[in-house]
Amino acid sequence: MSEIRGPLSAVGAAVAHVLTYQPRPKPYKPPKPPPTPAEQALSRAMGGAGFFTACCWLSPVMWRNFAGPLLQSPQNAPVELWLPLAVWGVVGLMAWLYLVVGIRDARWIVPQNFLAACWCLLLLIGMAVLFGKRIYPPGEPAGYIVRGVYVTGFAVGAMYFWIASGLGSSSARRIIKRLLKRRNALLRPARRRRWFFFW
Repeated sequence: MSEIRGPLSAVGAAVAHVLTYQPRPKPYKPPKPPPTPAEQALSRAMGGAGFFTACCWLSPVMWRNFAGPLLQSPQNAPVELWLPLAVWGVVGLMAWLYLVVGIRDARWIVPQNFLAACWCLLLLIGMAVLFGKRIYPPGEPAGYIVRGVYVTGFAVGAMYFWIASGLGSSSARRIIKRLLKRRNALLRPARRRRWFFFW
């Protein structure tokens, strides 16, 4: 017996399909591995260099707009004056600590990467050319902000180049690597003494 399909049966089939539809399970994505100590040290050094450079770049603005009026009347200073200074000082201090700790650890555990150092050097040259050609908005404060971004990016790139190229590696680390290379060198078998005329 043939099945008779009409408009109501088509609507019912569509509703049943919607009610019984089950989305496909998402493919399993393994969790990201935790960062290695070398990656942590490198991120600390680069982040510290960037934030500390940004704080130094903003220091004239902070002095002109907040520190100067605060010193004129420190007793009756409103929150709008001392709160930005406090945030700026805390960020600068934390950035300095991160920079020092990151450099200390990176000098020992971050491996050399000459290819990445070369790419970073090209990027630094490009940023220096952009800054030298004055490719930034002429007005203020947009021009000052863009110049600060250039200087901060240059500081981060310079820190990465200094570490990745091996220029910042510890002298003790280089001595240890040299001793390990000598120790792991292939041992040549002892040769039998040969006489020039008779053997």
